[in-house]
Amino acid sequence: MYLTAQLIEDSPAGKAGQRVQFALNPSDVHIAHEIDTFLAGFSPQGYRADEACPVTLVDKETDRFRTFGSNNVFQQVEVRTSRQASIREVDIETSTSLYLVEERALGAFVPRVTQDQATFDVKMGHSTRILEALGLDREIRIFGTGGLYTTTANWNANNVVALTGGGAQWDDPENADPILDIQERIEASAQPITGTYLNPMVAHRFLAADRVRSHMRQMLGDNAPNADVIGASGVQSAVDFVIPGLPPFHVVAGKVLNETTGALDYILGDSVIGVSFPTNGQPTDGKSTMTAITFRERGLSGNGFTTREFEVNSRGLQGGTMMVSGHAEDEQMIANNCGFLLNDVLLDA
Repeated sequence: MYLTAQLIEDSPAGKAGQRVQFALNPSDVHIAHEIDTFLAGFSPQGYRADEACPVTLVDKETDRFRTFGSNNVFQQVEVRTSRQASIREVDIETSTSLYLVEERALGAFVPRVTQDQATFDVKMGHSTRILEALGLDREIRIFGTGGLYTTTANWNANNVVALTGGGAQWDDPENADPILDIQERIEASAQPITGTYLNPMVAHRFLAADRVRSHMRQMLGDNAPNADVIGASGVQSAVDFVIPGLPPFHVVAGKVLNETTGALDYILGDSVIGVSFPTNGQPTDGKSTMTAITFRERGLSGNGFTTREFEVNSRGLQGGTMMVSGHAEDEQMIANNCGFLLNDVLLDA
């Protein structure tokens, strides 16, 4: 197929007025349009804040919650008596604390003309963007620098330790002893550790350590681990793992953009966090406790999350839709002597 054209001036193809033929290229017969069978993007790498700091719904933006002190269980009292002596008495040790939720919300304005002419669902795209931004903010508040679990001051002093040089860091595979480091932290906790959180880099160094491999060989033999060890039941991610004798390991793979360097940094740095939660759910009887919890106001929706839309006619010629989503919550340490914070586990973090 050819295209016939008349030259308007002399050129290497011929003289002015002469008709010449050109071979047709794809660009001559096709106008590029956006295809509707492909739409690529990014996804968060697994947020773990909701499982590490579970949400409980509350009716009011502020109220008090009661906890029983550890002396009720661990303080020894004299129980010996005699036939005629007065019986010694004990009192329960209890206190109340205040929670106060803080509203967190984001919105997106979608002009009506944009929505009408878009080649994809722009409202759905904006809704997803809002939800992911809220999720990222929560993940940083729980696991990021200065977060609930990574702030040393939030923990009992006996439950926090930082590794020092001289082979202690886990990226020295021949000399490091991650198993012992975690075992010592478990021993310091006032309640059993039910989960351990660490980022992928720390997890990789942990698994590469010679003494970790020796421990696994001691417990499992030389056979390949079965499904109960990698991707075990009760372990929510394929990158999570369990090692006999230790609580499950949960990998916090979420990343955040470093505005200074432009790199994507892990939200949880080179720290390892241990948490303790009761097996029967949220404490209600004063006989169990938990490391931390998120109090979230139930709100008008009843589920703790508010999503709404409203028309904004004062913006632009044709107006548009404002989409708003958010929640109101307060995360708090309940028992800072249950669990642990192990800092500086990598020398080259």
